[in-house]
Amino acid sequence: MHRTWVSLIVILLACAAAASAADWTAYNDCIGVDAGQANNTAANATTYYPGQSGALRDFGTGWVLPVSVLVSVNNVQYTGGGAASEFTAGTDAYNMFHGKVDVTNGVIYYGSSGDWNVDLVFSGLAPAASYEVGTTFDRGSYSDRWSKVTITGADSSTYAASAGAFKVGEDAVSIVSGNTANGYVAKWTNVKPGADGSFTIRHTYAPTAADRPSGASQNGNRGYGPGAVMLQQSGGPPLVERVILAKNHFLEQTYVADNGGIGTVNWTPGVGNTELGYATSNIVAQGAGNFTLGPYTSGSSPHRYRVRGYAADVAFSAVDIHMFKDVTVSLDMLRTDTFEAGDYFRAVLSNGVDTMDLVRLEGAAINNQTAGVWYTYTANVPGSWQSLLLSVSASDNSSAGAEVLNFDNIVIAGSPIPEPGTVVMLAGGGLLGLILARRRRRK
Repeated sequence: MHRTWVSLIVILLACAAAASAADWTAYNDCIGVDAGQANNTAANATTYYPGQSGALRDFGTGWVLPVSVLVSVNNVQYTGGGAASEFTAGTDAYNMFHGKVDVTNGVIYYGSSGDWNVDLVFSGLAPAASYEVGTTFDRGSYSDRWSKVTITGADSSTYAASAGAFKVGEDAVSIVSGNTANGYVAKWTNVKPGADGSFTIRHTYAPTAADRPSGASQNGNRGYGPGAVMLQQSGGPPLVERVILAKNHFLEQTYVADNGGIGTVNWTPGVGNTELGYATSNIVAQGAGNFTLGPYTSGSSPHRYRVRGYAADVAFSAVDIHMFKDVTVSLDMLRTDTFEAGDYFRAVLSNGVDTMDLVRLEGAAINNQTAGVWYTYTANVPGSWQSLLLSVSASDNSSAGAEVLNFDNIVIAGSPIPEPGTVVMLAGGGLLGLILARRRRRK
């Protein structure tokens, strides 16, 4: 009899988990905002801007998804003015993004030459699931600046862009920059990512006559990157609650280089959440005016931490993870220049006793990462760990401090472990239902 009750509890818990399974929809705001500028993007939409990446969120629940997006840029300017008012009500862009993403905070500009592009790279997708993806932008007025949007890396997909957009092919569409009134979107449904769980949406300009409607002109290489993107999963694995336990992101911090003090700007940790403060040390400073750790921003590659110099060490505050399972840690890294033997970049995880590498690159291995491209590194934390500490260290042999390693977007996430009382309530309520059902059948 005891075995029967145990089996029933297991079945009920499995049913409860299945009942929570749901398809999800995620939104990302691809445009940063200037100081003092309002951003009306909804709380459950992510804000990964050019050069950044991270996990998406289910818009309905706010849960952290196992799917990430990288906003990869090549030879583009960053954001600027030029975004128009919100898309006209009733258009595809309005219907897709209104109330979710603020699209009025500028645009991602074209580059100085014709080889520019902005890629939205999705990873961590379920090979058996199907996806719908939509993206748009708006420059507000120009009729001779076309942006070509292409899907690549998927096993299959179905073209579903706005009817008024110019269909280049099943995998590509061109949209004119003056898009306020039209509100056109580039969209594909039934996207199958394949075994690698990844596909890419690329934005660039429309270089040839075949990329534009008959008679439409193209003003040089002028076009624009995505202002917003939507990704929706259907038929995938159950949605499991994941929350961010701790986070450290350049856009959400204030800094003083080589100083342990740090303050929250626009991310307020919830109950049990942690803002990752840091302290730094440096054995040998590199060159006058160089620092071990500090913020860096430029027009083409904004918002990052910079580490340079001999033995630059950054130790982050500890995070209590004992009430969470399936804990993961992710970090983005980007290199510049060329590194030699003896140079290294290392991020180490520890519970105070044991250690493991999140990322370890030494000498020439650093150069295997394409310069100027962000790479995301993720590690699964052992389930027996009760606390988590992260430290990052880097070194180079450039006395001028020219060799630079950048990192950003540290995220520690996990799934809450239910309180014992919650499990008993679920099991008890379910068992009562089964007992009543059996009694009804016996009558």
